[in-house]
Amino acid sequence: MRKIILALAALAVGMTVGKFASAEDSDRDLMVVLDVSGSMWGQIDGLSKIEIARQTFGDLSAGWTRDGVSAGLVAYGHRRKGDCNDIEVISEPSPESASAMPSLVNRLNPKGKTPLSAAVRKAADVLKFTEHAATVILLSDGRETCNADPCAVGEELERLGVDFTAHVIGFDITDPKDKAQLQCLAENTGGRYLDASNAASLNEAFAEVAASEPEGPKPTDIEIVLAPAEGVSRPSEVTFSATNLATGETRDLGTRTGADQVLRAMPVTLTDEKWRITAEGIGRGSIEITPVAGERYEIPYDVGRARFDLLTEGPLVAGQLAEIQIDVRDPMPENQTWRLVWVKENGEVAKRSFLSSEPVGVYADSWSVPDEPGRYRLRITGENLDDIYMDSPFEIVSEKATLPTVRIALDTPARYGEAITIWLDGSAEDPLPEARYRVVPRGGSDREEIDSAELNGEFTSILATMAPGPYDVILVADPYGERTELARLPIDVEPQELAVIAAEPLVASDPDGLRLNGPVRPGDRLLFLDEAGKEIALLPLATADGFAVPEGLEPGHYQLRLDRSGSIVLDVGAVDLMPRSANGIGEENGSPVEGERSGYSCDSPSPCRFFDAGTGLAWTLPPGWNAEVPYFYTTAGGSKADQPTLTMTTRPDRPDRFGATLNMRQRSSDLGPCIELTIGVLCHDNTSDADDLADFAIIKTSLEAKTMGDRPMTKAQIEALLSRIDGDGQ
Repeated sequence: MRKIILALAALAVGMTVGKFASAEDSDRDLMVVLDVSGSMWGQIDGLSKIEIARQTFGDLSAGWTRDGVSAGLVAYGHRRKGDCNDIEVISEPSPESASAMPSLVNRLNPKGKTPLSAAVRKAADVLKFTEHAATVILLSDGRETCNADPCAVGEELERLGVDFTAHVIGFDITDPKDKAQLQCLAENTGGRYLDASNAASLNEAFAEVAASEPEGPKPTDIEIVLAPAEGVSRPSEVTFSATNLATGETRDLGTRTGADQVLRAMPVTLTDEKWRITAEGIGRGSIEITPVAGERYEIPYDVGRARFDLLTEGPLVAGQLAEIQIDVRDPMPENQTWRLVWVKENGEVAKRSFLSSEPVGVYADSWSVPDEPGRYRLRITGENLDDIYMDSPFEIVSEKATLPTVRIALDTPARYGEAITIWLDGSAEDPLPEARYRVVPRGGSDREEIDSAELNGEFTSILATMAPGPYDVILVADPYGERTELARLPIDVEPQELAVIAAEPLVASDPDGLRLNGPVRPGDRLLFLDEAGKEIALLPLATADGFAVPEGLEPGHYQLRLDRSGSIVLDVGAVDLMPRSANGIGEENGSPVEGERSGYSCDSPSPCRFFDAGTGLAWTLPPGWNAEVPYFYTTAGGSKADQPTLTMTTRPDRPDRFGATLNMRQRSSDLGPCIELTIGVLCHDNTSDADDLADFAIIKTSLEAKTMGDRPMTKAQIEALLSRIDGDGQ
């Protein structure tokens, strides 16, 4: 039997150096699909098949760890009897998952049916088989029992996948029909079928798979040619390259220069794999192909539209010569005509001049300004004046405007998330053409604007969406496009101190269970997020004084955020929503009791409060929960832990038992999440059950350390402490 185990391990490790998932072939991940159906309790030479599989994965994982293989695990039939949906992704592919595979398999116990086709499909989906090369190893001891056809599934995965392969190990299969079914799945995906009935046949199959190599790509001669978009200028120089979409390899295919050369076909030799061919110059184009010998492939190409920004600000004086600066953001093709055009409001062209092609950057030149004052559009066009690349409003005046002197002051404190009200003094009657308040970093110019608002009489409000810190508010007038700073006010934006205050315990039936410690603004909404950060519910707020949680919200832990007018989101705390039964905590039927040293149990319909005198620990158990006696862990060297350990679980007769532990020793991270408390670390088993999470919330909020120095507590001290916990003491 040991030979069979070693052969299985050698087979699985050997596969990592054969067709798939070697350290050099890191873009191909591996998924193992493990049969944990009830038939895996069957025996071979005195050992159950599941025990053989567990031992095999120990040797298998060691080889994977050595070779740097990225592997994951899908199991079926291990949780429920008679359920064809009992398929679970235990771990996704990674070197860490490959290393942890033995411990993952050791936790699985055979129970149910054999939905092997759906499990292989699930593994393929995890590997994103329609986007990447993907390999699955199926270990099964029987045929499909869930009304699916492995042959058809294999054919479909092979057809839809980029490069999908399923290898199948038939474990102690004697029925020819069962074996034919598994062989068909492997053959339809280009994989191998291997029997695990004896060591000799396994070693022979391993040697065959380990020696096999995939057929290499073939060189293919094709032609590529540029196909410019209709109506655009031809680029003067284009560079061609090709990227292998499977390996990431990029090849330089050459450069064509000159308008008479860029449209000539270029001969290219590529392998018959999927490639992206790219043409770049002034503009860009690409195409994805799998080359076929002798074919010509056209690459769609668009030189794009050159973009310009006008840097010069008006107004300009009519009839004068003026320097105008333009930011050229994209290259200007040399074989295209460019014009600078002044257009009146009625569409009449007042002046036009030529521009020369310039590299990217600031283009500056002197042009004569139209003779008539008024509003114009300053445009950059092609030869056709309707082909417009820049279109900016501009004012031409007979003389410059004179602006008044003003003063601004802060009328309200500047706090993040609140309205900043600015007061204007000195010229409420004086005209301020196109004046705006602009918020800038301390000492910054108006071009570094973070936020702004139009001047609105004496008082103007700006919602403080900028981060806390030092800023300046400047009042800028913009007469005829010429910005002028009229006044500057330093401000310090303070952090927001809004927080939600919750009743203890918080239950859905409390109409005033929540309140804000600050005012509510119109449009405020309170967002409820679960522990994964997903938004579960929202509550429009009309008051800060007292309100209930949204209807239908399940018990659990929630992060709370305040959405203010859709402009800012404030973190305002977290709450634990208890089930309705939590109303009994601290009342007479949930009063604390001093536990016996044999353990604790809550047999009442309401939560039970306990106090352990030996550790000074007080806590609440939900109905139907047990707890072991808390203790201080002591090492072999005699060192005593600073904080007590407490283990709590649901009743042992519950089929899906759930538990929580305070200050558990040497806890593995895959057992479930943990949270930090003042008295240590509280962890719970992995679960998505709302009732389990609500029970955990009761325990978490109830834990208290009631130690009194290093001396044991007297009976009088214990009674006094119990009275205070129960709320009856002073």
